[in-house]
Amino acid sequence: MKNIYKTNRILCSVIILCIAVFTSCSKNDPNPPEKQVDIYTVGVESGKSVVRKNGEILYPLTILTQYVGNNIFVSGNDVYITGTEEGASGNYIAKVIKNGNELYALSNGSFDAVTSSIFVSGNDVYTAGYEIGASGKNIAKVWKNDQVKFSLSNGSFEAVATSVVVSGNDVYAAGYEQNAAGNYTAKVWKNGNLLYTLSDGSETAVVTSVYVSGSDVYVAGSGGGRGKVWKNGIDTHFLNETSTGLFSVYVSGKDVYAAGYKSEGSGSSHVSTAKLWKNGVAANLSNAENMETAYSVVVSGSDIYVSGGIFSNSGVVWKNGEVLYNLPGAATSMFVLEK
Repeated sequence: MKNIYKTNRILCSVIILCIAVFTSCSKNDPNPPEKQVDIYTVGVESGKSVVRKNGEILYPLTILTQYVGNNIFVSGNDVYITGTEEGASGNYIAKVIKNGNELYALSNGSFDAVTSSIFVSGNDVYTAGYEIGASGKNIAKVWKNDQVKFSLSNGSFEAVATSVVVSGNDVYAAGYEQNAAGNYTAKVWKNGNLLYTLSDGSETAVVTSVYVSGSDVYVAGSGGGRGKVWKNGIDTHFLNETSTGLFSVYVSGKDVYAAGYKSEGSGSSHVSTAKLWKNGVAANLSNAENMETAYSVVVSGSDIYVSGGIFSNSGVVWKNGEVLYNLPGAATSMFVLEK
């Protein structure tokens, strides 16, 4: 099977498929009450995508026979998954799955198309990803329902949209685009127009998660060999650790949380530790024995939930830094629904 992320060799070993992100308006309560929640995850188990609710199988995504569902969003009683399936032509077809059934295909298979993020607002479903254009380059795109809403690049250089959120009437997307020097430049778009260029292109920088809190736009990713969080286009210097990367950012009140990993060693001794940062202060979620990564972080009341694991091998959902339950495959995306 061909590598669907042709444009990104930086984080391919730990999947940069974007992670679930959500907008919210959080009160600045220093001691918010504990809330009852349902935790939905999607991940790969024994080569198949599986959706779970509170650790129990909700349904396997048997409809995606050739590739995986990678991002999850829950709205009311409906569970939405965005994923990619290999079509008869051998090209990848981007799809949206609702409650285990195909809702619609976003591409026709003429060119590879891959989605990495999904967000539901009212009756509308927004997805972000890319589709190869006539130039042979990836074009970053946002779809609304089954139609392209925004083409974020023109096909001159490789580009990918990795995350999408909707806040009010505005649609925000984060991603990256290659420049003439071959480096990736991290970017944020608002309603299809470039809002921020997060890096200068002198070295590669990618982003994987966008979160909107009030009028502030937070983005997580990596650049220069370390994880980064940007706020309103400015590098907050959130992390001071090298060999780190971030996959998810979440804001609750005045606190900024980010989930990701720290790499150590090289070659056969290369390992990574799943980590959670709160306002730049790191806490280990795993030990440095495997290639474990934290993919999603969500705050509900006084509780902090993180999902991750070793892709296609073993998974974990953590609550407040402790293992809540283990899974047969990594939870590459998580949605926490308050009851």
